[in-house]
Formats: sequence, C-alpha cells, structure tokens
Amino acid sequence: MYKALFEPILKRGHTVRLVGHAVNGNYRCEAVDALPAYVKDFGSLTAATWDNDNEDTGLEADQKELVQLRMRVLDDIRVRLKNPPSVLKWRTAKTAFYLPKWPTGDEASDAERELLFMQSEFFYWEDNTPRFDCYSVLALGTARVEFVGWKYKMVESQEATFELLVDGWPGMH
Repeated sequence: MYKALFEPILKRGHTVRLVGHAVNGNYRCEAVDALPAYVKDFGSLTAATWDNDNEDTGLEADQKELVQLRMRVLDDIRVRLKNPPSVLKWRTAKTAFYLPKWPTGDEASDAERELLFMQSEFFYWEDNTPRFDCYSVLALGTARVEFVGWKYKMVESQEATFELLVDGWPGMH
C-alpha cells in the first residue's frame, strides 16, 4: 500500500483482517487478478461547480471480492473521493483534498507522477463502490478518470496476519 511500484497488497493464501463500512472480519485470499485499465467518463461539468456523489457501477465487484485501485484524472478536472459514499476520504478537519489532472509531457517530473499515483490508491469491498466529486474551472463535455488495479477473491478465515482499512477512517465504524 502506497508504494511506488503498484503491486497487489495480497497474494494467494495470505490472510488479512478487513475493516470497513461494509466488512469486518478475517479473510484468506483465494485468487488475485489484474484490472489493467478502465476509463469512466462522468459526463459534462458546469463551470466552477462541484458535481457531487457520482457513482460508477462499472467498478462494482462480486460477493467476497476486495478491490485495490489507483486512478489517473485524464481531463482538466479535480476529483475528490468519498469512500464509503458518505465519507470524504482525502480531508483534514477543515480542508478537502483532490486529485488534479494527470501531468503529461514536461508538466511534472516522474517523481511527482509517482507520488500522485501512490496517493490515488483506495480499496473497497464487493459492490460498496466509492463516490466521486468532480470539478472544473471551465465548462467541460467530458470528465474522464482511468482506473487500474487488482481484485481479490476472498474466503472467511480464522486468522489474519495484518489489518487492512478497506474504506472510511477509524472512529466512524
């Protein structure tokens, strides 16, 4: 989690305690599979207005599946993450943070891209997909975000070697 090299957090046979809005228990990883690329267009945006609580049902997973994703914002927009849907993920007590457009060409160094990609990582369980708030300074006809990652088929287990916060923040569960 939060490493430059984006690898699966679990391998087949690993055990983990999953804690989150919709899950709280010990699981063993039965299978790992890649999710190489998926682009979601959240549609037209009104200038200088946040378009809140956008759901992407294309991200829903099957029963007993955990998903680990990172994202790249492809258009000139800002994206905030709510995970679970009712909780703004990237925030402090007074400020909401967002992902900016993915820098291309000479706009940023490889180190800056690497940091942005690491910071975009999130997890969710089954069909409890997060929501996304999108903002554009100018009116836009597209608001595209690319998702890449891993999915895990999980089975209940008696043991866990570590704990993984799937969504939310301590104190809200």
